[in-house]
Amino acid sequence: MFRSHRLVRVALLVAGLVLWLNAPAPAADARTAEAMALVDKLGAEVVQALQHRDTGIAELEKRFQILLARDFDVPFIGRFVLGRFWGQASAQQQQDYMKLFESLIVKTYANRFIDYSDQKLKVKGGQDLDDRDVVVNSTIERPNGPPVNVDWRVRRTGSILKIIDVAVSNVSLAVSQRSEYASVIQNAGGRIDALLEIMRKQQVAAVGSGP
Repeated sequence: MFRSHRLVRVALLVAGLVLWLNAPAPAADARTAEAMALVDKLGAEVVQALQHRDTGIAELEKRFQILLARDFDVPFIGRFVLGRFWGQASAQQQQDYMKLFESLIVKTYANRFIDYSDQKLKVKGGQDLDDRDVVVNSTIERPNGPPVNVDWRVRRTGSILKIIDVAVSNVSLAVSQRSEYASVIQNAGGRIDALLEIMRKQQVAAVGSGP
């Protein structure tokens, strides 16, 4: 009787293993595919926007602002970049900072991408980091140079996918900017207003650098 029960347990274990090996791909695969599709679509729309760069930097900024708001979690990135100083800022400082942060991203990207019209972004793959985040691997193909590796960290919140960081050649833009902003504030004796003043000057400089 004992031998019979043991055989049954072994049979159930084998059956369960067979079912597991033949089970459909987990939801993580679908999440990765969605994130890859998001980055691929964004890359295509950036290229399309650049095809009309003769409309001027102001029009490009409007188009990039739409893409940024749609595909990037700007509030999360902004808070992450400010780090521990976010909690130390007043409500007015937080509001001023977020407006400047979003404006600077748009102007910086618009001025940078206007020179990238001959380059294309190609999505190569992706992998899950945890239950929320996926890293999408891509390259920027350049006609006069080697390809540049660009990794996009995409986070799911509910049913929404948003980009929360971009790493170029393994260097995180959010982490680099966080370090830069922290240095500015610390060198100013912890004054957040010092950072805001620099950001305002950068905003003016970005406007002046347009064609």
